[in-house]
Amino acid sequence: MIKSIRKSNTLYNPKIVKKTRWDILPNIFLFLAGLFCFTFIMINFFTYSYFIVKNSSMSPTLNTNPNGINDAVYVNRFAKIEVGDIIVIRNEQTSYSVIKRVIGLGGDKIGFITKVEDGEIIRKLVRIPKGLQTYYEINEDYLENPMVNEYAFEKFQNLVSKKDNVEIVEGIAFYVVGDNEIFYVGDNRTASFDCFNYGSVSENLLIGRVDVIIKEQKFFIFQYFLYLFGIKKI
Repeated sequence: MIKSIRKSNTLYNPKIVKKTRWDILPNIFLFLAGLFCFTFIMINFFTYSYFIVKNSSMSPTLNTNPNGINDAVYVNRFAKIEVGDIIVIRNEQTSYSVIKRVIGLGGDKIGFITKVEDGEIIRKLVRIPKGLQTYYEINEDYLENPMVNEYAFEKFQNLVSKKDNVEIVEGIAFYVVGDNEIFYVGDNRTASFDCFNYGSVSENLLIGRVDVIIKEQKFFIFQYFLYLFGIKKI
């Protein structure tokens, strides 16, 4: 016997749920989080580099600490460099990257004058900008003690005695920075291996200008993200 199967005439009506404006908040949050991560990666890898200070050549501006939590810097790879800027640059002598301060650019002349202040003889660093004939004293407020230039002056005297690019102006020996070159030194003149030792170097070795200094890397959560994306160390 064949039984007939009667189909139900009742249709299934799905429940209609009305969305409110608050329901889109998770999507907005995810979008913003993704946008932040994308921007962070673009900035970190294409504009800025992150370096941890590993020696005392820029003390007291940048320091290493006994607890191992050293200062760190953000370096802008595309910034225009000027005299007085702190930079990160490759050292041809050691093949490492170093952090130093710019005191001369292509065509500038660098020298020392002797002054007597408070009964003490002090060496002052001076510069003749490219195209000018008069020297200007470089304001070095960043030095812990101006007497450290006495040590730098001895290295400088040795440098100009060996180099051809030396010019005498008003009885002072000036080192002439080559075109498309940089003359950099450390703020801690007694513990820095720099252009006072070997002269100016090519601009092609430049990595970038220090735009941000993080003292003792206190923002450890931020540091952790930088670690995940690859820390570069000095």
